[in-house]
Amino acid sequence: MKKESIVAILVLMACALFLSACKQDPPAPPTPTPKPDEVTYTSKIEAMVVDRDLTVDNTYKSDFFRKDSSAFDKDLALLSGSMAFSSSLDEVKNDMTAMYFDDIYVYSNQGSDIDVNGCSYVFGHRAVDNCELISIYVFGMNYGAEWAGNLTMGSAEECNGDHLGFNLAAGKVYDALKDYIAENLSGKDLKIWICGFSRGGAISNALACNIIEKKDIRVAQKDMFVYTFEAPVSISTQRAQQYSCIHNIVVEADIVPHLIPESYGITRSGHDYVLGADPDYVNSCLHEIIGDDAIMPTFTASADYGTPAEFLAYLITKLQFESPEEAEGYDAKVPGFESRERYVSSVQDRASYLLEVLMKDDQAALGSLMDYVSENKTVVLAWLGYPDGFYEGVPEVGLYGLKQILDGCGTQYDDEKLKVSCYIAYGIPKNEGLMDLISSFLGGGVLDNAKYTVTCHYPGVIYSLLQCYDPD
Repeated sequence: MKKESIVAILVLMACALFLSACKQDPPAPPTPTPKPDEVTYTSKIEAMVVDRDLTVDNTYKSDFFRKDSSAFDKDLALLSGSMAFSSSLDEVKNDMTAMYFDDIYVYSNQGSDIDVNGCSYVFGHRAVDNCELISIYVFGMNYGAEWAGNLTMGSAEECNGDHLGFNLAAGKVYDALKDYIAENLSGKDLKIWICGFSRGGAISNALACNIIEKKDIRVAQKDMFVYTFEAPVSISTQRAQQYSCIHNIVVEADIVPHLIPESYGITRSGHDYVLGADPDYVNSCLHEIIGDDAIMPTFTASADYGTPAEFLAYLITKLQFESPEEAEGYDAKVPGFESRERYVSSVQDRASYLLEVLMKDDQAALGSLMDYVSENKTVVLAWLGYPDGFYEGVPEVGLYGLKQILDGCGTQYDDEKLKVSCYIAYGIPKNEGLMDLISSFLGGGVLDNAKYTVTCHYPGVIYSLLQCYDPD
């Protein structure tokens, strides 16, 4: 056979083999590796009662989410708390990655253009049997100008009586969640896990109510697992329901969940699980979980109160002292807290704007203000004594006001709004109840007691008490 014929036959055979291969079914895609039903990882909590982070061991279990959510699960609460107490969005993303969540979406309400009625949050999802579990973390640590949103309570007519600032933020998270589901999980059966601390807890509570009541997101209550920690109240008492899927962990002497009086008509939906705050018990939990170097401030009982919880009630009662409407000689209201209406008319806008200015730019202005006060001990009394003292200082004695302090650190502000807001300081002496409260802080152990109630809001304290908590 000629050489040319052999080459031609080989070419024809190669073509035939190629065409035959093309007609075969394509190879099956690789089977995805199933995600583990149980994952253990470590994370860090900004303990705040010691000069170091608290390292905690966490265990994610899909079994948490196979049960009816109405039953309080301490292990799921601890897992939720470890994430809720994260001090950065990157830490939360790392936690969700460790638990094999996919399509992790991080929204940061930080930087120079902060929405004071918004918040940062993180979404992710992973399969649990035939459902997709969506994890929702609402950021409540180390935020800045959102402090103004904390104070934006709104009148009883606004936002159907809900806390206006928290519910505006919850509405934005809700809208983003609907978009996330449409993009990643359309047509899927869902379970939802929500957690948040402090401001994040209040927004989480309102978000859960939106999901349950609006019904745009198809998920049964038994498949919603909501754990909030030290959440301020956010829902109108007329709207609030004892939804069994919402579990609110609250330290009985923490000032933050209790600061807004019941008479304002705002509460939490779901069920509260109260952690005791007896000083001996709290210190024993701290020593067991964190170490002997974790110590609470000293608490001193008096004739007016015997326990930290009673002291907290004493503070709130003092704050609600009925005060006059106007400051003499000046067309502005005296700050008053005796009712929601009085708070909104005399405090809300001014205090919100001051905090918005002080907390932006990584709290540069707040730091400068605190440094100036610590260096000039008499300046506060001087500010209280002059109508525009807090705004422009007292030039005749060489004391600055907030205007000069802001200029010194380069913080931008609206001059007219700042002037009106600063006048709140001159109105304080006209409020006898508030002045009585301020005076009481100067002696009798009251300042240390107040520090105790604030320290009950620290993540290390809450986590330690939850570790020691017996739900039975």
